[in-house]
Amino acid sequence: MSMPSGSRDPPSSQLVPLDLLPAQRYEDACLEYLASCASIQQRLIDILNELDMDSHYSVEIDVLGLIEYSTGLGSVLLRSPARMLRIMDEQLVRIEDILRENHESRAFMSLKRNVHARVSRLPLCAEVTKPNVSSIRANDINRLISVRCGGEMRAISVSTM
Repeated sequence: MSMPSGSRDPPSSQLVPLDLLPAQRYEDACLEYLASCASIQQRLIDILNELDMDSHYSVEIDVLGLIEYSTGLGSVLLRSPARMLRIMDEQLVRIEDILRENHESRAFMSLKRNVHARVSRLPLCAEVTKPNVSSIRANDINRLISVRCGGEMRAISVSTM
């Protein structure tokens, strides 16, 4: 899959909320990013080769890599994680379909609809990283944050119960 080169991101001072821009812009940008990652393509091929149609499959998305590719996409993911993760899930299924159609073993592959983006490597900044669970506050609801758990970092999306 060849992707056009060049950034289509507005300067960070001109970033607007996801709701104010056409969803197609973010869908196209997500598709380009996800299709450009060899590790994501390989994971999707592995999923296509799985026999279980009902299982849920995860695909790891490196947030720092996404931010390096497109600061606009990374920024929107951090501000609107639920909506961006839904878009990413949809685009992963689209890429899966493209990969299957173009693969030499397509007769043995089946499209899986339960493919989900899972984030890793969030930036180490105060807005995203919390020192412990006790430091999560109400203003963190609907945000993507990571929490230090001993030597590990866990990425979570905070929501109300």
